[in-house]
Amino acid sequence: NSKLPGVQRQYLKLKLMFIIGKIQNEEHSENLLDEIKNNGDILLINEVESRTVLPQKILWAINRSVELFNFNYFVKIDHDTIVDLPYLISSLIDSPRKYLYTGFCDKKLRFGPYKGTFKYCLGGGYILSYDLVEMIAGLEEDQTTVPIPHEDAYVGYLVDIVIKKYNISIKDYIIPKHDPRALLIYTSLSVVKKHYFYHWLKTFKSKELVYKCIKQLNITG
Repeated sequence: NSKLPGVQRQYLKLKLMFIIGKIQNEEHSENLLDEIKNNGDILLINEVESRTVLPQKILWAINRSVELFNFNYFVKIDHDTIVDLPYLISSLIDSPRKYLYTGFCDKKLRFGPYKGTFKYCLGGGYILSYDLVEMIAGLEEDQTTVPIPHEDAYVGYLVDIVIKKYNISIKDYIIPKHDPRALLIYTSLSVVKKHYFYHWLKTFKSKELVYKCIKQLNITG
């Protein structure tokens, strides 16, 4: 990207992962199978797609990323999130590579057995450093099987388990680290401040409106 200095472009590598489950009583289309074959960035899991399967999907993605890739940061976004890639990368370059769990992280569970016990980052877009991802991948099944239906809160729970298991000192590391630059719930065309992630929440139904917003926000990544 022309907005990234040469030294940054030199060391920049991105790997995309699209985690897709099964459709109830349907086979995957030939178009999807061709895209998987041609691009190699779509990974299929043996679960029927639904909101309730999202925690399993993110845990599968975490485990698989450790098996397949060598990376510094794991960035998760929703399907209706747009990323300002140059802005995100320029911020990550100056970010710590250890014990980083950041995004718009001002939420706590308001119900259930884990009510109010930990903070988590909203699922529209958040970032984990490799060490935390690796430690989550190393958790036992009884530690990862919990009744938390929301994927973003589930990841916050997993990070909280890792903090306790490995005695990570919150005196030295703020986990999660709330970053107001991280996420904007984008509902209008009047945005001024820059963010890493713009979460559409299906506000815009047409590609034309999405492209119009991207142009206005000057996102070229």
